Amino acid sequence: MKSFIQFLLLSSIFFYSCNSVCFAQNRVNELSVGLASVYFPDWKFSGSWSAGGHYQRTLKEPFSLAFGFQYGYGSIASDFDFTAPANLGTTLDRSLYHADLAVGYKFLTNTSSTISLGLYSGLTYVWGREVIFLIYYPSPPAPFPEAFYVSNPRHHLGFITGIELNFLLLKRFNVEPNVKFRAYTKGVPDLSFGINLGFRFADPKFIRKDT
Repeated sequence: MKSFIQFLLLSSIFFYSCNSVCFAQNRVNELSVGLASVYFPDWKFSGSWSAGGHYQRTLKEPFSLAFGFQYGYGSIASDFDFTAPANLGTTLDRSLYHADLAVGYKFLTNTSSTISLGLYSGLTYVWGREVIFLIYYPSPPAPFPEAFYVSNPRHHLGFITGIELNFLLLKRFNVEPNVKFRAYTKGVPDLSFGINLGFRFADPKFIRKDT
């Protein structure tokens, strides 16, 4: 709970500062949804699928501010060797939510602004649970095989950074391949590879054409 309150306070200060300092009149707004494959270092490149989206607002070119939400679930239980002593304490599955607040910077764009490449960094907050394998009793000597687990809650503040390639396919629709890296005050980091479909509105390049 303390980490969540810290995230809200820092996010509010972050958003207010960016929105106040960057006072451009014409701001592009965008909503997008997408899928991603998330990888964890303790799972030896086995990962999980996640879904989410974000709202992004141009501040003052080439800067933007984005708020994102993501949910992901992954499990390695189907391929797990419960009898190996070295596997005790292994995380079997993860069910995690993420809230991100980041500032983006476009460092490469074409003359028509239909293709751009940008970096972003900011704050992230993770919450959810992990299931950790504790001990296994084989049969025999036990009457039947037994495995015991513990649920480990996650409520941690962290840092997010990444890179995004933006293609404007139609007048207002764009595709966004992206890579994100998150690290937290506690727990393993994660790396995700995703793709989003976005819709732009209030884009000054199109306002005159649409009215």
